[in-house]
Amino acid sequence: MKLIGKYTLANLFTKVRFCFQSNKFLESIVVLASGTALAQIITLTVAPIITRLYTPDAFGQLAIYVSILSVFAFGSLQYDMAIPIVSSQDEAKNLVHLSIILVAINCIIFIFIAGILYHTTLDCFFDFTKIGILLWLIPISIFISGIDPILSNWMIRNNKYSVIAQAKVTQNSTTFFAQMGCFHFSLGSIGLVIGQVFGQIVGLFAYIRVVYETRCVLSRISLLEIYNVAVTHKKIPIYMGSASRLSNIFSQLPTIFLTSYFGIHVVGLFSLAQRMVRLPMTLLGQSIAQAYLGRLSQSSTNNKEGIETAFLDTAKKLLMIGSIPIMLLGIYGPYLFGIAFGLNWTESGVYARALLPMILAEFVVSPISTTIIVTGNTEFQLVGDFIRTIVVIVTLSVCYALNISSYATVQAYSIAMTFLYIFFFFIYLRGIRRMKGR
Repeated sequence: MKLIGKYTLANLFTKVRFCFQSNKFLESIVVLASGTALAQIITLTVAPIITRLYTPDAFGQLAIYVSILSVFAFGSLQYDMAIPIVSSQDEAKNLVHLSIILVAINCIIFIFIAGILYHTTLDCFFDFTKIGILLWLIPISIFISGIDPILSNWMIRNNKYSVIAQAKVTQNSTTFFAQMGCFHFSLGSIGLVIGQVFGQIVGLFAYIRVVYETRCVLSRISLLEIYNVAVTHKKIPIYMGSASRLSNIFSQLPTIFLTSYFGIHVVGLFSLAQRMVRLPMTLLGQSIAQAYLGRLSQSSTNNKEGIETAFLDTAKKLLMIGSIPIMLLGIYGPYLFGIAFGLNWTESGVYARALLPMILAEFVVSPISTTIIVTGNTEFQLVGDFIRTIVVIVTLSVCYALNISSYATVQAYSIAMTFLYIFFFFIYLRGIRRMKGR
């Protein structure tokens, strides 16, 4: 047996296993993170297959579907976030019931709004007609995407972390096979959307099975108790709910504008470029963010001077790590996209190249944005989302007024967001320095 210092490999693995068994919190983080990472890796791995089966127009249709879903799905108004942290099990059950009721109301409201907006002047912003009958699948997706975080937070409360990981992996795997099946049965461009909805449904069954087996959340429903928990936690929808809505709207604004101005084909190319470049960077960024938050919490307790050092050191490392793949994509982006996803997607690599400054800035700044938790400036989350939304609306509107090309529009959007992330960086740094002066 090979030795490492005075320990054998067997002893080393035993110590690591003991560390995980004795630290349930660490174990839960690893289970959740590995489930999320595996689910995203599946998405990245199967993308070259799916892009060779479906056209950019099909991906544009999926992007429009997701943008409509994101804008109109308010879900539980973030009430589900309180489920894992309330002290009483009965209160947690009532939060589950309240959240499910709100999701059901969301579905009904969307059906009403879609009926009004369909074939109206407002329809030009969301282009309902371009997804046709798929529009009426959105209430199903609203319900599923609303129920998913509710049951996920219930699982967290009851330490069922492996169920969450299983659900994520199952959903992404099923989505791929369902989209393959839809292509086989010649369902055309709608196959991408149908496959995604089917994957969401199957992923949800992992939660439903556990809930049904335990039956603990299926107890008596009291409308008075549900009303009481809604009032008790009313600040959640006001602050967290508002920030979540703004964040969802902000993330979909480029898709909405590009659809209205340049059509479904451009949206398909843009959506793949943004997703494929952002996904691996986000996976890496999330891991660094977790390590940074741990270092930050130690510094805030023991040494406030160390917070600025941790902030600047992490930013420098993120910049160095992110610059290498960004430079490679900047030089070979269209060529690499053509090889990886098929010749139909070479132009998507051009859009990816335009997005690179924004992606790098986001990669550096997003992981260290948790600084606001330590500095006590959590209200900036809502303000920041509002500023982002305004900047994107103004940038894209100016591009439309100037009648510039789709590529130039994406470039302008990327540059505006890059400067905005740099602005946020200095805001976070200022917050640290103000905290040091207290």
